[in-house]
Amino acid sequence: MITWLRAASERRPARVDGPPAEGAQGARVESDLGAGSIVLAGPRGDVALVWKAGDGRRERLLPPGDYRLRTTRSERTEKGEHWFVSSTGPPGEPRALEPGEVARFEVDDSVHFEGQARWQHGSLQLGFAVKGADGRGLSVYRAGRRVPVDYALLDRAGEVLTGGRMNYG
Repeated sequence: MITWLRAASERRPARVDGPPAEGAQGARVESDLGAGSIVLAGPRGDVALVWKAGDGRRERLLPPGDYRLRTTRSERTEKGEHWFVSSTGPPGEPRALEPGEVARFEVDDSVHFEGQARWQHGSLQLGFAVKGADGRGLSVYRAGRRVPVDYALLDRAGEVLTGGRMNYG
């Protein structure tokens, strides 16, 4: 299902998605994700949990340890079109999961655009970034295709100096 997740090496990372070792008490992981997936990196950096919403499981058990958010994919259908927002970036701050704890991972799929313009050597240089609320890079897809960003650069009076369409990712 998650073909968009690629390991940094040819070796596929180990997965630890299930109960902790025999006799050990695990941490319960919950999420507000309606549809999509969450990937957590475990204490050794391996893929510890691939959470696919909609599979009927409301929570997962993980062995105690430090976990980092690697990627998210939030999906929805609006007006008959399938949309998804995928986040990538450096793993977030570690979150220690203790035995018996209930840890909730929430997905904020709001999209933020950052832009800058500056003159350099007689030409206008434009820079854009598509980011999530946590600063991670985002890609927005509709009907399986990345959605481009239309932009306009305005002067102080609000007149359009230039504009265009940016493809990213």
